[in-house]
Amino acid sequence: MPVDFATPTYLQLIEAAVEGRILVYSDLPGSRRVWGRDLHRIADHEHDHRRPPLTAIVVLKQTGRPGKGFVEAMQRVGFAKPGETVDALWERAVAAVFKYWRP
Repeated sequence: MPVDFATPTYLQLIEAAVEGRILVYSDLPGSRRVWGRDLHRIADHEHDHRRPPLTAIVVLKQTGRPGKGFVEAMQRVGFAKPGETVDALWERAVAAVFKYWRP
């Protein structure tokens, strides 16, 4: 089944995860509108394949933390735990991504 997101973005996320790197949105190809759409679709794709939320490694340059759509995406794919703070959710997600992807 074909994916409905930009493959270069997905491959860039995987490369960063393997290397243990955090990305900022401006590292991604395309525009802000494309980033949001693709990151939500990638989060769904990873969940469907029972992998940790790869999109957690993308953050805002100004804050070093994920954007406003992060929590919504994590809730939608069932990764967020009730009562968990945004920081705790993000740290747990990043740790899970690196544990899964790092050699």
